[in-house]
Amino acid sequence: MSEFASNELTELARRQLRGKRLRQIRSRSGLSIREVAAKAGLDKNTILRLEAGGIVRESTWRRACDAFGIVSADGLIDANPDEGRHFQRHRLEDDYWHKLALLDPTQPSVVSTTESIQDRDTRRWLGSKGISNQFIKRLRCDRPEGQIRAAVLEVYGPSGWSAQPSGEAFVYCLAGSVTFYFETEQFTLVEGEAATFDRTRRHMHDITNAPEPAVLLYVQVD
Repeated sequence: MSEFASNELTELARRQLRGKRLRQIRSRSGLSIREVAAKAGLDKNTILRLEAGGIVRESTWRRACDAFGIVSADGLIDANPDEGRHFQRHRLEDDYWHKLALLDPTQPSVVSTTESIQDRDTRRWLGSKGISNQFIKRLRCDRPEGQIRAAVLEVYGPSGWSAQPSGEAFVYCLAGSVTFYFETEQFTLVEGEAATFDRTRRHMHDITNAPEPAVLLYVQVD
């Protein structure tokens, strides 16, 4: 265990640690609160209470654990969270690719969190047919108190225009070629090139005359 020895946990700390682990597992599985509630046969407010470390019956914990194939609620405490006081790690088994769809060119693409498309050939087919303009893989290495958020993008078409209230972004082109557009400026990246930009400025991106998708490492600082 990375935070406490099991016999040193207070009941409150035990509930909070259980809830934190359950929230991590749900997030890594790409499931919403409602989806977990339906899978466990519980109310969504109960799942929220579990993740917050609230008081519930042990039978309720067992139903939530059964939904994820966890043997016991205490197993959540002993599970390897791939985190420490000073780090958080993303593992290959944490990979979940989600489909994005451009519904309005003046707005950001909409992310579908209800389906995970792991197969690369399937993603390429959906992208080539215009069914999805991008796919995103969130990197589950966010530190709870940190400001860095990271993802990998497969870009098949335009992203739609967006601007955030604060922060900046770092992008590294892993494959292909992509162009970022601002209202009065633009830049293009090819494989191996990188850039940073102000996320508060209205921007969008698109592949650059390429038959293959562009693959980007995208890191934002909130």
